[in-house]
Amino acid sequence: MCNRFVGILLLICLSISIEGFAQTSLMLGGRLGANYTSFSSAEAFKPFYSGSFRPTASFDVVYSFNNKLSIQSGAGYYHTSQKRINFQNEFLGLSVPVLLSWDFSKKETEAKLFPFVSLGGEGIYILKAIHIEDNRKESIMRFVNPLQGNLVLEGGIKRLLANNQILLLGLTSKIGVSRFPTGGFHPLYPRLRPFQIGLNAGWRWQMSTNNKKK
Repeated sequence: MCNRFVGILLLICLSISIEGFAQTSLMLGGRLGANYTSFSSAEAFKPFYSGSFRPTASFDVVYSFNNKLSIQSGAGYYHTSQKRINFQNEFLGLSVPVLLSWDFSKKETEAKLFPFVSLGGEGIYILKAIHIEDNRKESIMRFVNPLQGNLVLEGGIKRLLANNQILLLGLTSKIGVSRFPTGGFHPLYPRLRPFQIGLNAGWRWQMSTNNKKK
């Protein structure tokens, strides 16, 4: 499902770029922030699982088709956890997003502060999964599918700076397209779908610009 969604986004971007825009550019940057994760399940003992805050960090590569439309990818640090009264599970890995972004900027007014919205998917590769109980740590990678994915919706504001730089502040929501195992790892235990909401701040620098004629 995630691969199909990403493929549709790439086809949209390709068709748009073929039509041609006045200006394209390549930007590099990074972000720091924090995510709050909860897990959804129809099972009766869902309330016994509490949410958790975890830090996030990412390196971003952005290709802008014009002053409004861009596609973003890169690599990020992924960390989420399940908490219960007597144990917790920690999942750590790498994330690779593919997001289509729209800036609500008005070129003719040269606005320096403007909102944006992004939509897309995120592939996740789990590198480490740990079960912690009674101060003991145990690897649970054998119970975890290392390939996970999220659907991503983000909104926020951008601030244009001098020397082709941008500051941004974003609010991100993510919902898992797959489910994580729970403590006990018994076949009858439910697998929970993660839901995340996060706040992040970032910086970007425009490396190059290519002027094109329509």
